[in-house]
Amino acid sequence: MHTKNKLLLNNLRRKFIVKSINNLNQNFVEISLESSSDFTAPKPGQYLMVMCRNSEEIPLSVFKCENKKLSLLIKKVGYSTSEFFKLKIGDYVLVRGPYGNFFETLNHENILMVAGGSGLAPLYFLACERKKGNLEQDILLGFRNLNETVKLGNFNNTSCFNKVVYYTDDGSYGKKGFPTDDLLTYLKRGSYSLVVAAGPEKMLQKIFQTCLKEGIDALFSLERYIKCSLGLCGSCILEGRNKSYRVCVDGPVFSITQLKDVVDFGKFKYDETGRKINI
Repeated sequence: MHTKNKLLLNNLRRKFIVKSINNLNQNFVEISLESSSDFTAPKPGQYLMVMCRNSEEIPLSVFKCENKKLSLLIKKVGYSTSEFFKLKIGDYVLVRGPYGNFFETLNHENILMVAGGSGLAPLYFLACERKKGNLEQDILLGFRNLNETVKLGNFNNTSCFNKVVYYTDDGSYGKKGFPTDDLLTYLKRGSYSLVVAAGPEKMLQKIFQTCLKEGIDALFSLERYIKCSLGLCGSCILEGRNKSYRVCVDGPVFSITQLKDVVDFGKFKYDETGRKINI
């Protein structure tokens, strides 16, 4: 398909029907969607702009994708995400996309993934796609507590990972602490050629610093306040010394080399009013 036509097609809102709902805990839900029409299949790391009845349109990472079916892993963090928890089978949502770039990891046979909270979504999708090519990955997975923990045993493709290590802030499930606590240990004793990380930006900043010090290549999926998804409004700007990035079109995936130049990384972001705030 011609690139221009493909972009126009991606910007159309498509109706997806809710086929199943998996309430994982009080703060996370997996919603499986199906479309009756063709759509551009997303790649791991890309995101969709999604809205349901009474919600605003919000960016969401893809959790699973197969044929004409999509799954989203949604964390309840505010008004719009809470509206998705009210959906029932047979309801519909409107979807635009996919948007942004994606994880390019096929040249790496063995990688270490690090996820915090809803950062699991793009990494799970990536792991399942890599497993199809017999590529290997371990994951360090952090949540606040047991009630927020998404256990991979709830899904069919748990074999996507060779090793899964859980962490909770309070120690109520898995190891007490954060995935970054053991990152250096795993890097030194493993044969990883790449780290791929998604989650809270303070966590990503620590991973960035460790990888930079150890000379390990890394990719990071960043979150910013995305309104347009087209690079027009500037709400998701990531300011650098020599170059600034729009997370919605230049990201959401950034290399460790790109982030070396970014002054905002781990420090500042813009809120819904355009005000620069501390992270």
